[in-house]
Amino acid sequence: MPFLDIFQPGSATERRELSKQAPVTIGSHPSNDICIDDDDVEIMHCRVSWSKGGFEAVSATHVPLDVNGVAMQRAVLKAGDVLRFGSVDLRFRDSERDGFEGTKPQGDSGPSNLTPAIEEQQTRRPQTFRPSPPPAPPGPVVREEIPVAPLAYSAEATPLKRGADALPDLVRPREPAGEGESRLTPRMREALRAQQVRPGEEDLLRSPLVLGLSIGAAVLVLASAIFYFIGSRQTTQEAFDSAKALYEEGNFRGSIEAFDKFVEHHPKDSLTNEGRKFLGLSRIRQLIDGSGTQYQQGLDQLRAFIEEQRDLDGFETLQPEIWKHAKTISLGAAVAAGKQKNPPLLETSRQARSLVKTFAPKDVPPTETLDQIEQALRVSESEILKEDVYRDLMASIDQALSAKQAIKAFQIRRDLLVRYPEFAKDKKLADRMQQMLTAEQQQVVTVEPKWKPETTDHEWPTNVLSLAFQSRTRPDEVAIGKAVIVVAQDCCYGLEFVTGQPLWRRVIGFDTPFFPLLSPSLPHVIFYDTNFQELVCLQQNTGSLIWRLPLGEPLSGRPLLVGSTLYVATRPGQLLSIDAATGGVTECLQFSQPITGPVELENGQQLAVAGREETVYLLSKRPLACASVFDLGQARDSIQAPLMAMAQYLLAIENGAAKATLHLLQLGKNDIAMKSAATAGIIGRVTDLPVLRGRDLFVPSTGERVSAFSVSDDPGQPPLTPGPIYAGSEMKQLGPTYLLTGPDRQLWMATGALQRLRLTTDALQGDSEAVSPGIATQPLQYISGFLFNARRRPFASSVTVTRTDRDELTSDWQAVVGGRILSWASAAGSNANLTAVSDIGLVYRIGARQLTEGRFLIETASRLPLHPNLTEPLQSGRLNGNRLAVACSAPEPRLWTINPAGQIESTLTLSGPPQAAPCPLGNDVVVPLAGKIAMFRGGGKGPVQEYALPTNSTSRWVNVVVAGNQVIAATSQGSLLQLKLEESPKPYLAEAARVDLGGSIVFPITAADGLVAAVHEGRTLLLFDAAQLQRRGTKTFEKPITGPAWLAGGAILVEEDRAQLHCLSSQGEELASRWILPLDKTSVAGVLSRSGELVIALQSGLVLTINPENGQLIKQKQTLNALASGPLEAASQLYVMSVDGTLIRVD
Repeated sequence: MPFLDIFQPGSATERRELSKQAPVTIGSHPSNDICIDDDDVEIMHCRVSWSKGGFEAVSATHVPLDVNGVAMQRAVLKAGDVLRFGSVDLRFRDSERDGFEGTKPQGDSGPSNLTPAIEEQQTRRPQTFRPSPPPAPPGPVVREEIPVAPLAYSAEATPLKRGADALPDLVRPREPAGEGESRLTPRMREALRAQQVRPGEEDLLRSPLVLGLSIGAAVLVLASAIFYFIGSRQTTQEAFDSAKALYEEGNFRGSIEAFDKFVEHHPKDSLTNEGRKFLGLSRIRQLIDGSGTQYQQGLDQLRAFIEEQRDLDGFETLQPEIWKHAKTISLGAAVAAGKQKNPPLLETSRQARSLVKTFAPKDVPPTETLDQIEQALRVSESEILKEDVYRDLMASIDQALSAKQAIKAFQIRRDLLVRYPEFAKDKKLADRMQQMLTAEQQQVVTVEPKWKPETTDHEWPTNVLSLAFQSRTRPDEVAIGKAVIVVAQDCCYGLEFVTGQPLWRRVIGFDTPFFPLLSPSLPHVIFYDTNFQELVCLQQNTGSLIWRLPLGEPLSGRPLLVGSTLYVATRPGQLLSIDAATGGVTECLQFSQPITGPVELENGQQLAVAGREETVYLLSKRPLACASVFDLGQARDSIQAPLMAMAQYLLAIENGAAKATLHLLQLGKNDIAMKSAATAGIIGRVTDLPVLRGRDLFVPSTGERVSAFSVSDDPGQPPLTPGPIYAGSEMKQLGPTYLLTGPDRQLWMATGALQRLRLTTDALQGDSEAVSPGIATQPLQYISGFLFNARRRPFASSVTVTRTDRDELTSDWQAVVGGRILSWASAAGSNANLTAVSDIGLVYRIGARQLTEGRFLIETASRLPLHPNLTEPLQSGRLNGNRLAVACSAPEPRLWTINPAGQIESTLTLSGPPQAAPCPLGNDVVVPLAGKIAMFRGGGKGPVQEYALPTNSTSRWVNVVVAGNQVIAATSQGSLLQLKLEESPKPYLAEAARVDLGGSIVFPITAADGLVAAVHEGRTLLLFDAAQLQRRGTKTFEKPITGPAWLAGGAILVEEDRAQLHCLSSQGEELASRWILPLDKTSVAGVLSRSGELVIALQSGLVLTINPENGQLIKQKQTLNALASGPLEAASQLYVMSVDGTLIRVD
């Protein structure tokens, strides 16, 4: 490896290795690689570095180098070359074996082994050899030292100076040698030691003429360079300005080409950096400005531009420009992402947003800009999501159509339109809609009827007595045998038109889908029996069976009776055409979904039904077939009110959560499909039938609200015009609203009361005082000039029917049917003597004649004077001595005791509302009131102090039962209290024992045979000793207990989940099971121990006689009535009571 040997006087030789990668600096300053502290050495005198083929030494100042005794600015070094710096010599060595090892430089070695750099080579004359001068004579020789001018390459004189200034020095006076030498500097002495030039051997380069010409040429070259620079500068500026003009004009493609050429042709110009800046900006703006934007590429260019300019001067001045373009990219990409439905642009926008935050002005945060970007991102995300949803749901629609599931396709379409209504006019979706309508029409097919009518009736019980009530103001009127139809509880009644006398009764079941239909041509009434799931046709005036059609399926909506044809819709989606005279099914259509009841259109040739969701079907009557399908788009089960046909319109009402939408559909002609004519919204939900008279349409909605509309089919008139609204009462609506129209724009409304309204130009308001308060139970009927209104009181299930003059709103008779019997008492012995009280406060006295001869008992022994504003149910219980006690709640709490003759024995005022039925304690009455238990004594005895619960207690009394000479009371929070009457110091009810179960008691407790049974927490039966309330046994069931425990004949009966009746032994703590009886989803109505047998009445109507020891069925009787209570023994006969107050003999 090449190196330098360093020789210093008085010091050892040092070595400095040379490297091609790093130069070696030599000078007097300590920062140099080789530091020489000498006055003749500059701060940085020389640099030795690798250049192409070898190492070279280059002077770092204007002072030449001394290389092998020759002064030069640059020299290529060879092995052995010596560089002298003051008193220090440096020898260049190629390697250890170059032959110069251990030798020191001796003076100047001359130029024999030195090759100067090309630009520093000098022209030398050939050396002239002259004869030696003759020897000097002996003796002292006087030497005269003549100063020699410095060489041209010395540091103090240039060739030009040598030619101009050397001559005067030659003619200076001679001075003593010692004195002259003493005045010479070391540099002058060095120059004097150089070779002297003799006359004739001068260097041409030192000639004044040559130097003058050289200087002139140099001046001319310099002037030319100046003019060239000025011209070149003007050309550069023009090229830059031209490229910048293209940039400012927005021609970024041209500016990119121009600036690219400018940078290439002027790489070292002062405008080059500026050109690179505009080149980068042009590339950015070409991608983000204009129509063909490429924001991601623009963002990449912006990042590259930032990296390129970051370390250059003036980068801070570019930050506003960077911020502006980052904003353009972020905001533009956010907007374009939504328009192009391109999710990657959202990420581009977010990345650019980070640059917006980074390069925003520090003093002005870009809050508004960031908000704009965020808003644009949200909008675009929504648009992209909308496109994704549209694409996915369209694929789902196609899949549903391929699977022939048109209704599912309709549902998907509705979901799409609910979310994005703007797709309603989408062409692709419209095409799919036509496919769906066609597919759904093809799903409606004709099927062979499988039902056959029957003319024989069920075996109804014959020994029945229905407790009813009838009164009239005109007793002289004679009955004509015409029946008015009334529905109460689970029965249909025929009441005589003139007198109100009940003519017949038939059980039809609860929750019938429509009010019975009356034939306009025949005295027939048609209804649906939910117990047997069959259509039944009766003779209207006698109640005798004409035909019945077992369907085995529930119905949907109200049937349509047109002439002699009955159209019935079933819940499984079938439409039956039935001969109303015989009950035979002639045709049947099967739909793909459940449908509403049908309605006949104006032309008399078509029917319309609405699907459970989405569609309305137009049907031809002959034959019964689907003619077309219209997409209404209704939600599932949203159409609850019957459809209504009005001239050329069809009205369908769609319910929402708190409002309803009226859809007025116009029927098409000449194969034109049905279309929407108008829509209107009303407050509340519509579940009842609207009514129409002329052009006046009245629509009832929840909240006892009635909205009036005007319907028109005149050209140029709106089809549906909203009118006045009757707001109704502020009280909570408890039942349906029934409307009946009349002349002079009158409207009768039955809901919480009966009221007449009148429609004027700008108002729909009451035209009379409200009469007949009560919850309407059936539609108003207008027959032969009279209005028949049926309603019930809020606290009872009894239905009161009145015949009312619709103009005066006065009634001439009323009838009460369907009243539940609250309690009864039977005298012991063979003579029947029953006393019963109904839920509406009617007291009946029933004797043997009534039980054996009559079907209806309409005469009452007494009527309790109930307050008209009473809302809470009556509480009634049996007392000792075949008496009854009845208590009512606010606004006037009362207690009545009724004697065996059915007369009111006493009336007492209660201090609070009763919470459970009264019970006897001897000849006295115990009544559980809110927070306390009161006791009332007869026979002139003094008052008894009440037993009160703690004032902060929130418990309610479940019931109170008698157990010997004490009563056991149960609270809802799981406490059992034994109360006794104490006489000292004054009569009061004292707590004798108490058990806190720590849970809830839901069902009434029962007591018999010295035992008390309670159902705890719905799954555990607890048995206690009535005397001390000591626990006798516990039984926990896997499934919930669904009724109170029954204690009869030493057995404990508990029903589990309305599926099994368990008979438990009262012996032992485990209450072992004796037997289990299946119940088939019903509950126990009552249990009676009679002659060693258990008589069990089930709510389904079945009465069982069971052996209590083994559970063996002895006999059974089906009453075909829903039972409420019983069995009851009267006059040695066994009776049960139905839910509508009918006594049924079962033995």
